[in-house]
Amino acid sequence: TRDLGEQIRKQVTKLTSLESGATEKELDRQIEALERLSGNVYAKKYPRTYDSTATGLTAAQCSQVLSSEFLQYINEGSRK
Repeated sequence: TRDLGEQIRKQVTKLTSLESGATEKELDRQIEALERLSGNVYAKKYPRTYDSTATGLTAAQCSQVLSSEFLQYINEGSRK
């Protein structure tokens, strides 16, 4: 899946299932890691020095191009 929120929900469901056999300490550690990921902790802690990328696009442009909405738009256009 491309959606971060959906991926995190799947991971939390998997972590909290009775079949996982994980201890409470392991669950807490993994849930904290998912919270850091969803909160963009490291992007805020270590901001990018440069705005350029290997493609020449800005980070915002890369995010837009890689978005699910843009890919859906491209797929719809190729069907016509």
